[in-house]
Amino acid sequence: MGTVVHHLWERSKKAAGTSADANQGEAVQMPPGAIRDQIVVTAGTCEILSRSVEALQKNLKRLDSIVCMIDDLETRQKLQHQMKTIDASLLRESASLRFQIELLQSLGRLHVL
Repeated sequence: MGTVVHHLWERSKKAAGTSADANQGEAVQMPPGAIRDQIVVTAGTCEILSRSVEALQKNLKRLDSIVCMIDDLETRQKLQHQMKTIDASLLRESASLRFQIELLQSLGRLHVL
């Protein structure tokens, strides 16, 4: 199961590569304020996604406590396996988002200099 953020990241890399190929490596000039604003907006979006992932993890734990009450062993195990897979994906996404937020904050500090 792929994650939304991963798909968006991959799509943005493809778009950037296609755009660079089309422009034959021409750099796009942006005013410093616009770059700083874009960094802040992107970091904010990553923080919102990070909080959403945390909420999903909490809800998944609540769901697990409900699934434990299912009498049908096969159904319970199947659901627990699916939730374990989802939890692992959320953990990876959370780590990736924390890294991206730190990177964007560092870029923002460098850009201010």
